[in-house]
Amino acid sequence: MDPGPDRAERVARWLGRTLIAGCLAAAVVTAGWVGRRLGSPRTASAPAAARPDAATLVVLQQAHPGWPPAEIERLMIESWMRPFTYEPFTQFAEGSLRGHYVNVDAAGFRWSSDQCAWPPAASAGAVFVFGGSTTFGYGLPDAETIASLLQDALRAGRPATSVCVYNFGRGWFYSSQEVVLFDRLLVAGFVPRLAVFVDGLNDFLYLEDAPRFTEQLGRFMAAVNAYLQPGLRESPLPQPRPEDLGPGRVSVARSSAARTATPAALLERYARNRRAATAVARAFGAATAFVWQPVPFYRLDLTRHPFRGQVAAVPWGSRVRAGYELMAARRATLAAAPRDGAEGQFIWCADVQAVSSPVAYLDTVHYAPALSRAVAGCIADGLQRP
Repeated sequence: MDPGPDRAERVARWLGRTLIAGCLAAAVVTAGWVGRRLGSPRTASAPAAARPDAATLVVLQQAHPGWPPAEIERLMIESWMRPFTYEPFTQFAEGSLRGHYVNVDAAGFRWSSDQCAWPPAASAGAVFVFGGSTTFGYGLPDAETIASLLQDALRAGRPATSVCVYNFGRGWFYSSQEVVLFDRLLVAGFVPRLAVFVDGLNDFLYLEDAPRFTEQLGRFMAAVNAYLQPGLRESPLPQPRPEDLGPGRVSVARSSAARTATPAALLERYARNRRAATAVARAFGAATAFVWQPVPFYRLDLTRHPFRGQVAAVPWGSRVRAGYELMAARRATLAAAPRDGAEGQFIWCADVQAVSSPVAYLDTVHYAPALSRAVAGCIADGLQRP
């Protein structure tokens, strides 16, 4: 039956109004949200908002001996005052930067010392390293990140291009986001020889398995729907219920997930992510290694931590500690599993905090150069162990 010109005209008018309303909503809400969230500096855990006070400066000078205060401040600003950028699927990425100490490539990775070109050459032994802000190396120059030091260790006695490490560590990232990022790189045709995932801390922060800016994006979609509702009421299509337009159902589901997110449950989620990453890697001919990182909440004499009071006051510290104790109990089983097993190779680095330097941390959780070097050495030893 011919719907007739009147109905076709009504549909066309409705679609036009809906598209205009959607564009207006996106423009208004996105401008405000991006400006406040993705475009704002990440000062929540920045040492003295990237401009260290006298006490913090003493710690940073101990961690970076011989550095003038002005250069330390420059490093902190480049580390902490960059904006995030939106990225499909993973939600956000580190903003690109050409700095003196911090360089972030437009392709999404941080440079290491003697950085190989992108994309990796087919003959290069490409290693992709994933993780959170400790892997990215907040407070460290490019050459002292875990990824850069790992590249140095793996290249020892070999041609420089035999190993090319790419640092895909990102602030706030945890294993679920890392698996998605890895998948997107593979689908785009960027296949490493090895993917290394450095995790532990952030997996105990996300009780609901939702990335850092999920709540803000939920509000964004609610605002878009508010603009769309007048057009939807005149739609010739089936009408949604009011509760379908807001974030209520998602909020209920997320609250329920948070109530059941025990340390054991979070570790099971981490194990599933390991299996997922390993399965997709093997489909593309790549290997995986999973590193359990050191944290100040587990087996660290806090008298050695320059910010011990802040560590003791962290509200989620006990959850991280409980999770690490559970992981320690499984350590032997995980380490004995074959590298070609369903969950890839496992490397335990949580006990490498007994470094020679008196300063292992630059703030509550981020690594000083000595600890970064110790973690890189632990990973290299694990990868090269028969």
